[in-house]
Amino acid sequence: MPNLWTKTTQKIAEAFNGPRTRDVEFESKMEDMKSMEKAIANLKSLIQNFSTNSVAIKNICKGVYGCINSIYDKHCPYSDIANDIFETHIEIEKIYENMNTSMHNLFSRTTEWNQMFQSAKALLQQREEKRKDYDHYDEKLAKLYKAKLEKSKKNVAESHKDIELLERVNFINN
Repeated sequence: MPNLWTKTTQKIAEAFNGPRTRDVEFESKMEDMKSMEKAIANLKSLIQNFSTNSVAIKNICKGVYGCINSIYDKHCPYSDIANDIFETHIEIEKIYENMNTSMHNLFSRTTEWNQMFQSAKALLQQREEKRKDYDHYDEKLAKLYKAKLEKSKKNVAESHKDIELLERVNFINN
């Protein structure tokens, strides 16, 4: 495992240059997931606002009907209009109740989606840590092979440590 110093230098290098290994398709899917997560958060906020505002509209409708009833009695020539307004408000209230039920169901789904995103993020974090370990050891191997090539060009004998490292790498690759 890479030590703290190596991890820190790798983080700094990646901050400036990006990761050594790149998976364009995976990164594209990650961006799609982030935008979907933002859209779900926006949807959740809108649903909460809708629920709050629909309760307010329902209360306004009741208030309007109450005022109309207090202004016009049953024997007034405008009582038919007042009853029509009352019936319309009842219909509107039913529509809002149905919409609220649908919105509540959708809100429940957004909570489920958020939980799925949290588990996906945990898996992605694990993948990222493994990618960093891979990059670390890939860079070490590249340096080891480069040093071997340079030493062979200069006809310099390899040290015991270098031979041991190369044997371990060859053992892993076989």
